[in-house]
Amino acid sequence: MKILASFYELKLFIEMLTESGGYDSYNPKSKEEFKRLGHFVCMDLAECLKAQITYNFNAGGVAVSGDHHAKLTLMNGKMVHVFFGAEMTDLGICYRMMRHSHDSTGEINNWCKWDELETLPKKIKQLVGYE
Repeated sequence: MKILASFYELKLFIEMLTESGGYDSYNPKSKEEFKRLGHFVCMDLAECLKAQITYNFNAGGVAVSGDHHAKLTLMNGKMVHVFFGAEMTDLGICYRMMRHSHDSTGEINNWCKWDELETLPKKIKQLVGYE
């Protein structure tokens, strides 16, 4: 399944970072790979949830991985903000409800650990009342 493939690739990348002592922010190849994998995960997540997506990658400076931001509007009209960076290896991916499209603070933060990444679509469905 396509969605699980992109999730699995990102999960392996994060595991590699964790085992090697963390994200090497000064390695442009690592930053580019994280950008590529994170983009695929965000797009696949939107497809899986049948959601409209507003996607942004904030590259930051040379000392950081950059942050992925996906604002998802689900079919029931509810909005969810999903965001993550490679430095957040101990936390995983953050997701939270949004009150409106310009809500940058949102509701309560929820976390999906990297090793549970394939459960993120289900967790988001539960958050918005689909399951």
